[in-house]
Amino acid sequence: MMQRMHVRTRVGFTLIEMLIVITIIGMLMALSSFAVWKVIQSAKQAKIHVEIEQMAQSMVSYKQDRIQYPPCMGTISITDRKMGFLRHISLAFANANYGTTAANFDALRNRIMTATTPTNWNYNYQNASGSVAQLDLHTLDQAEALVFWLGGFPTPYKGTSPVAGRRLFGFHSDDDNPFKRDAFEGTTPLQFRTDLRYSFEETRLVDNDGDGWLEYLPSAQRFGEANAPFVYFDADTYGLSTNTTATAWLHYGYPRPDNNGTVSPAAKDLASRYGIASPMATYMDAAKANPVRWAKPTDFQIICAGLDGLYCGGIDGSGTLSSQQRTPIFPNGVVFSGAKMDTQGYYTREDLDNQTNLSSKTLEGARGEAQ
Repeated sequence: MMQRMHVRTRVGFTLIEMLIVITIIGMLMALSSFAVWKVIQSAKQAKIHVEIEQMAQSMVSYKQDRIQYPPCMGTISITDRKMGFLRHISLAFANANYGTTAANFDALRNRIMTATTPTNWNYNYQNASGSVAQLDLHTLDQAEALVFWLGGFPTPYKGTSPVAGRRLFGFHSDDDNPFKRDAFEGTTPLQFRTDLRYSFEETRLVDNDGDGWLEYLPSAQRFGEANAPFVYFDADTYGLSTNTTATAWLHYGYPRPDNNGTVSPAAKDLASRYGIASPMATYMDAAKANPVRWAKPTDFQIICAGLDGLYCGGIDGSGTLSSQQRTPIFPNGVVFSGAKMDTQGYYTREDLDNQTNLSSKTLEGARGEAQ
């Protein structure tokens, strides 16, 4: 009698086969997640570029109305800042008569800070301790100037409550006296105020250095964290703040030292958190005969720290800013730094995702296109 042959039918996978399948699925998920992450990052960067272009167009519109681009308040000399500010006001608001001397600037500063009367305006803010303090023109810097010229004064307080209306107060519509604030503006705050030149999203207006002047964050800020703001450099500032004799190089980046080079605790803190933003050049002569050819040499640059919230590496342990000044060369990625700009390096990791109004790409993307 023939014996019946039993064929053993295998059911399911072996352990090895299961591990192979799991590994393949994991690799596919990782690749898919990375691709999705790249798409999200690209979308965030594209949104920042749109914001930069919109702010840049608002600056162009400002110049069309006001004759010249406004000062970014970035010169190392406080006297130069005072004079540049008043020269611009005398052109931009032709009927205003605030004067053109450093003493005139001080007088205007005091009128802004003093309690409201027909000649004093009490522009104030609520500080970190909850008290009301006065705005000081001396502390206006390159990030805050971008918001100030496109949005005017921050909304002031009446007592300890903000005056009703928007967060940016604009300028007074009286061209003879655009900085004034009428005594009745506690009840009808916007009756005689100018419109904003740029639609700032209020939740992204911050005061990182606690001086009352507002900075503007990019749309891709980290949730719940203060991020590095957009920074504005006008051509007169980055073109004239460099010592062309090359015996030394002045700091002309952001954050800016105050009072003719003294580094305030606020500036040191900002630099340690976000690094230093610098205007971009297109050429630099290492021999220093013709040191710098600036990008956008007749208008302005807007710098964004990108998605990582860092312009470049932070300041060193000494807390100095001048020794950390850098001149990045666009688009090839060479960077000059050091006390005499005689040290040549390249973009840092922090630089690579920075964005500017020089290109629709990040610095890394623009460098790749140029190669």
